[in-house]
Amino acid sequence: AEKLVNPQGELGIKLAEGDSLVSVLSVDDESAVFMVSADGRGTIRKMTSFAPNKSTGGSGKIAMRSDHIAGALAIEPKDDIFLISRLAKIIRFPANEVPETDGVVQGVVCIQLRADDVVGLCTARIPS
Repeated sequence: AEKLVNPQGELGIKLAEGDSLVSVLSVDDESAVFMVSADGRGTIRKMTSFAPNKSTGGSGKIAMRSDHIAGALAIEPKDDIFLISRLAKIIRFPANEVPETDGVVQGVVCIQLRADDVVGLCTARIPS
């Protein structure tokens, strides 16, 4: 059920001191989200594994076991994912190579990093 948004806006999520928002995604129940940590670990979570919040402004739920999420993307199984590191390392791999999970996990290694971290990600959607 949709509701009208207050003209002054709504508080989307309460962030703890030192925390920051890394991504805002438009999803539906059929969507999947690829999340990657700064240390190169990634996971795919189906939206059916997240119960909707009863109201806006909560402190959120744990999505992935990590101290630093680099980003998140709404993806489809046929997409390719690109990860880019701070030191200009890039990797491309099919989204369907990352296992989908329903629970909170630390993810699988998607890119090997040494003295580096993931700073960017994007998808390539190949038309059918």
